[in-house]
Amino acid sequence: MRKKQALVRVAPEDLPEALLALDEQKTGLAFFGPNVRVPKSPDYWPEWLNNCYVFQLTEACSVLPSELLCFHRLQKLILYSLDLQSEDIIDIAEHLVQLTSLNLSRNEIGAAGAQAIAEHLVQLTSLDLSYNGIGAAGAQAIGEHLTQLTSLNLSRNEIGDAGAQAIAEHLVQLTSLYLSSNEIGDAGARAIGEHLVQLTSLDLSRNRIGDAGAQAIGEQLTNLNRLDLQGNEQIRFFAPNPHSLCPLINLANTGLSDLTPLKSFILSGVAVKWSGAWWEGPGLYVKNCPLTQPSPEIIQQGQEAVCNYFREIEEQGTDRLFEAKLLIVGEGGAGKTSLMRRMFFPDMDLPDEEETTRGIDIHHHDFPLTDGRSFRLNVWDFGGQQIYHATHQFFLTKRSLYVLVDDTRSDYRTIHDEIFKFWLEVVETLSENSPLLIFQNEKGGRSKQIDMAGIKGRFDNVVDLHRGNLESLHAADGLRQAVEYFAQKLPHIGEDVPAKWIPIRKDIESLAQKNPFIPLETYFDVYRRHLQFDQNKALQLSQYFHDLGVLLHFQHPRELHHTVFLQNQWVTDAVFRILDDEQIKEQQGRFTLADCDRLWADCGYADKEVELRALMVRFELCYRLPDQCDEVWLVPQHLSPSKPTELNDWNRDGDLMLTYRYEFLPRGLVSRLIVRMHRFVKNTELCWVRGALFIHGDTQVLVETSSSGSEIVLRARGPEKQSLLSVIASDLDALNDSFEGLKDRVGKWVPCICPTCEKLKEPAMFKQKELLERKRRGKPTIECPKPPNYEDVSVLQLLDGMNLDEWLKRAEKELPQNGDQSEQSSEPEHCMPEQVQTVKTTKIFLASSAELREDRDAFDLYFRQQNDRLRKQGLYLEINRWENFLDAMSETRLQDEYNDAVRGCDIFVSLFKTKTGKYTEEEFDVAHRTFKELGKPLIYTYFRKTNVSTSASNRNDLMSLWDFQQKLSDLGHFQTEYDSIDGLKSHFRDQLDKLSDEGRL
Repeated sequence: MRKKQALVRVAPEDLPEALLALDEQKTGLAFFGPNVRVPKSPDYWPEWLNNCYVFQLTEACSVLPSELLCFHRLQKLILYSLDLQSEDIIDIAEHLVQLTSLNLSRNEIGAAGAQAIAEHLVQLTSLDLSYNGIGAAGAQAIGEHLTQLTSLNLSRNEIGDAGAQAIAEHLVQLTSLYLSSNEIGDAGARAIGEHLVQLTSLDLSRNRIGDAGAQAIGEQLTNLNRLDLQGNEQIRFFAPNPHSLCPLINLANTGLSDLTPLKSFILSGVAVKWSGAWWEGPGLYVKNCPLTQPSPEIIQQGQEAVCNYFREIEEQGTDRLFEAKLLIVGEGGAGKTSLMRRMFFPDMDLPDEEETTRGIDIHHHDFPLTDGRSFRLNVWDFGGQQIYHATHQFFLTKRSLYVLVDDTRSDYRTIHDEIFKFWLEVVETLSENSPLLIFQNEKGGRSKQIDMAGIKGRFDNVVDLHRGNLESLHAADGLRQAVEYFAQKLPHIGEDVPAKWIPIRKDIESLAQKNPFIPLETYFDVYRRHLQFDQNKALQLSQYFHDLGVLLHFQHPRELHHTVFLQNQWVTDAVFRILDDEQIKEQQGRFTLADCDRLWADCGYADKEVELRALMVRFELCYRLPDQCDEVWLVPQHLSPSKPTELNDWNRDGDLMLTYRYEFLPRGLVSRLIVRMHRFVKNTELCWVRGALFIHGDTQVLVETSSSGSEIVLRARGPEKQSLLSVIASDLDALNDSFEGLKDRVGKWVPCICPTCEKLKEPAMFKQKELLERKRRGKPTIECPKPPNYEDVSVLQLLDGMNLDEWLKRAEKELPQNGDQSEQSSEPEHCMPEQVQTVKTTKIFLASSAELREDRDAFDLYFRQQNDRLRKQGLYLEINRWENFLDAMSETRLQDEYNDAVRGCDIFVSLFKTKTGKYTEEEFDVAHRTFKELGKPLIYTYFRKTNVSTSASNRNDLMSLWDFQQKLSDLGHFQTEYDSIDGLKSHFRDQLDKLSDEGRL
């Protein structure tokens, strides 16, 4: 049992006296540097601090006090991030020879310090020297002398193969070994596999291991409960011993392409996860692997879809789907449509100069393969006008082939010129670096040289250059051949799929010849013709076809679930009729049902108006304006391009600021943010194309794209400024994360908080990533560059000032636990390695009907704000709302997935007023059943007091409410009424405090 012992914060000069006051019979001491966050209460300490007397130094300590050497009964010693050198360690090693557990993570002891430990501390069974630069020599000394070790962490020490071999050959009794980021190759991995057969936990992430080393590990280490090989990009194949079952294998960011060798593990219950975050629990982690069997699209549907893929292959055998997407992009008038016709429809006349593509034109091109099969190329010709740029993010897809058309009449030649830079960055960012060919349209016979070497040097996805005058009939023949060649080389082409998926695909294609859409039941009939009907399996297959671009079937929201769109062209034409309409533009993006009737009167659109509007909302192109007598929708990208005059002087001293700086800022990002967060848009007149004012009560956040076009700046003021800023920034983070190509290309910048900057509208800014690096290296301050004082500012206070939920959640997941301080994150820029505080996350599911939106928002904001207080106690509240699922833009979130979130929460809160929605009541039922089975979640049910009419229009709602209240009474469930949001917040805060006092949080 852990002995309750409060944290002692002490200045270095007072440490000798503090040690003298301790009983020399102490068996465990821990010392943390000033930049390590340690919670005050031991209830939130990691297990490896059990039975330790814990000191937190308030400043850097230059020399360890000699009084430490008097504790001759000391068994466990932790000296974490104190900048210790080898000479400090030599004294410890020579005097404290009785130690059995030593943690010196994040110091600078080098090989000499490791040698001293190895020679003197031979009774050690647990040793952590991660981040100490001990090299191969230090590892060899440890291996030769410390033969009683069962747990060893040498992550980030550059020990190489030689160090790994020395450890493997001598420390055969090890059960836990952490060697992340050590430049270990196959030789070191093979030695570990051959000798360390007792290992139960092994971390070899971010090394240089290939198939041979991975296979040695997989075949020989049959006792593993956790294996981490992520980041070893040379691993292409992995097949563990079939007689062992390691419940957690992390292969994220490797070169693995086929999970068939792991099929027996998967079918036995090991979940495949498109993630690298192994702390989520048991599973097979494969994020960012170039998988084809099964494809990432299938894996992202979930475990059931993966198992179905393997089972159907067993039943049906395999076939291959040869289909790809070609996207032709470039500026308006560059000649994209002319190029498409020359390549694939040479008998068609070239378009006139004034004939432009409105939206997207989609065509098909089939060409034969050498084995007699046919290859289908779906050709998308994009309109180049700027109005269409905001839609790129929905149609410029990964696993596709691109052609960029360059008009030689322009003078753009290098990656520094606007057009090349924009289009190359668009494709790189939105398509995850899909291959791209450049075609120079030599209009009028005019040629132009471009810096192809510079372009390829910066954009490695550019694979070829072609040129020609499209007035010539055969000008694009060479490009067509190149397109057909590179299309066949796309990684997903020819991937094995269950054999009967192919005829289902052909039947869908036949239907698409005459039908722009079909009811879901018709799709089910197609499925039934080839396979025994199973609705879940049929929906998984429709999702797969959706991901490939074969069809459009959004399984959420409900307005879209029952329609399968077979003609992409039909859908995009409908959307662009709204986006292109001059009348809607004049109305600054507002459109009504009458506009829909006017624009969608033909082509069968009138029958699908509800679905088409839902599709535009789904694409985050528009949202319905609340509190309007008539139904009105707003397209934010048609708002005024000018900032409202009321906001010109909005900035004030003391605003809470956060800046996002982008190497490339996708167009339309702020418009999508407005759609996502429209519940905080109280006045659309205070929104424009590049920004918006979000309001909650007396708190405001102004979001604005900078004049440079490379920054989005958030400024907040008001009583809840931190909370509202956190909510807005969290959704902006989610938008950024939806672009895989933005990873490492967007950074957060934090305003300086020195007295000088606090008085400025434009304070100095610090990059979050650099602040985290300073913190990691024990640099407590950073100098403000603003005159006249150039003051030193606390790094911790700057980071605390951000206090964004998304950032906190990521950071807290990085915390070292159970003695493992190895690098754990697949995204190191968010990592806080020194942060030893273990923060317990309490998941709250918040359910309510739409009529209580304001109460729901206020509740959410208030308890996000409470995280400031609770985090100091080691507690973090993670609030899930049904809107969060919608905002995540997931294509598979049905009510079942909401219910899964309910089952996984710790506290379930439901708010009611005049009615109970079908799904809110279902969520309550799921929570109640789970509580009876597992003792959680704790359930709180609140009813807002209100005077309501009992007219016929309200009677059904009231009956549902009264029936539900009777149901609660029959269950013996206590319900609470509240008069106002303040009463709701006060009551629930009291409940949290009681739960905390009782140790139930």
